[in-house]
Amino acid sequence: MLEDVLHHGGTADIECEAMTRLGRRKWTHLRAVGRVDEGSGALVVGTFQDVDERKRTELELVEAKTKAVAANRAKDEFLANMSHEIRTPLNGIFGMLRMLADASLAPRQQELAEMAMRSCRRLADLLTDVLDISRIDAGKLEIVSSPFDLSRSIRQVRELFIPSAMQAGVSLHVHIDAAIPSRVVGDASRLQQVLTNLLGNAFKFTEKGSVTLRAEHLSPVLANSCRVLFSVEDTGCGIPDEKHGKLFTPFTQACEGFKRSHQGAGLGLSICRRIIRVMGGHLAFESEADTGTTVYFTLNFGLPDGDEVQPEAATASSAPFACSRHRG
Repeated sequence: MLEDVLHHGGTADIECEAMTRLGRRKWTHLRAVGRVDEGSGALVVGTFQDVDERKRTELELVEAKTKAVAANRAKDEFLANMSHEIRTPLNGIFGMLRMLADASLAPRQQELAEMAMRSCRRLADLLTDVLDISRIDAGKLEIVSSPFDLSRSIRQVRELFIPSAMQAGVSLHVHIDAAIPSRVVGDASRLQQVLTNLLGNAFKFTEKGSVTLRAEHLSPVLANSCRVLFSVEDTGCGIPDEKHGKLFTPFTQACEGFKRSHQGAGLGLSICRRIIRVMGGHLAFESEADTGTTVYFTLNFGLPDGDEVQPEAATASSAPFACSRHRG
């Protein structure tokens, strides 16, 4: 490069290590500017700049990034392997408990078997949440789009929470806009995962009153699509203003501390927001302490090709489900 400047002129910029008079290697920035005249020959002017501190900082950052990427890859592999290793015996435990619960047991024994199965389900759900966080961070979360019945998917989620509503004595309301097409194209499984997390969170923090899930039709922003606004509203304890900034941080809850009254790993809302982002939607919330919380998110769904998509003739809004609380 310097020979080119000497013979042809121009400019050269080089960063290299140079040896000082004291025998120390230091990074140096060399800049050479040359001009070649037929009559007077070549003229080259050069400068040396000490860039040792900056260059070593850059190299340290590159090395730190390489180590972080390697550590993150190792973490993903560890989580995947541990999930498999934990799920295998967990499935065996759950199967044995199911067989035990189906046998003729005394009422107290039946209750204990059911409690053990609920603990197994909770552990399995926690494993799924941790893996989902890892997949999303690695950009490997799969979104599968296919035609499905949106109203039916929402009603299936509602049925999962009927026992929770009965046990807590909290009214469960589900309202589906009749203008929403009967069939849309999207990932039904991921949508149900988000709704299940949001409803589970709402019931966790609601001791009295109601939890309401709504799906409302919005004007589409893309051709041959359907845009839906989902909301989950509760009359629970609400979230203090000073906790809003940490609400979507993984492994964080608005109620922190070892003796917190609400159990959970603090992954639900973080996973929901990340899944919704991957699906091209947006999530927001509003909350007031001692009043309640409402979480909103919008999603765009495609419409099945070749299908005649019409809004449902009758309202798809389900009747509110309510029951009284039973205390043992």
